[in-house]
Amino acid sequence: MPYLTLVRESYGMTYVNGGGHANDYQGVFPGTDVMRHYLVLCLRTDEMVISFTITASVAAFIEHEASYRWLLKHLAIYKVEVLAATSH
Repeated sequence: MPYLTLVRESYGMTYVNGGGHANDYQGVFPGTDVMRHYLVLCLRTDEMVISFTITASVAAFIEHEASYRWLLKHLAIYKVEVLAATSH
């Protein structure tokens, strides 16, 4: 995304049952005039890869960063089996 600038080198993150990599960007999204922070976390399990994103104004991100990182650290990813419903 040309309007975002990488503001921190890529870094590893761990969560309850796995790990991944994160990148932090900042920029002004098209159609807005607010500088935003954009954290992208790519998680991997044995069966899938998941992209998780947090975006907030830079001021809000700074204010709540500890909470965001706590939430990410305590993520738990589980496989859910979907059973077909039977009609009667």
